[in-house]
Amino acid sequence: MRHTTLWMTTALIFSGSNVLAQDPGDRVESYVDQRGDRIEQRLDRQGDRIDQGLDRVGTTTDRRLDRKGRKVDRRIDQRQRQNRTRPERRNPSS
Repeated sequence: MRHTTLWMTTALIFSGSNVLAQDPGDRVESYVDQRGDRIEQRLDRQGDRIDQGLDRVGTTTDRRLDRKGRKVDRRIDQRQRQNRTRPERRNPSS
């Protein structure tokens, strides 16, 4: 009787695990499912890190392009101001 009680207690404790899987195929399937879940979680974390990295790179690139665009705008403005302040050239042949 004592052996049966111990076995039943053990069965209750491990009922959710692979220990009491009736079929070796069930154990393999459960192991593969768990492994697949771990791999999927790892890939999700890696994907999240890659997304964060791309976001940072995109933000940095946007800032860099904005700075370059402002520099180009300033150069254009300077040239236009210079062209306005220069005296007009007269054609010496006329």
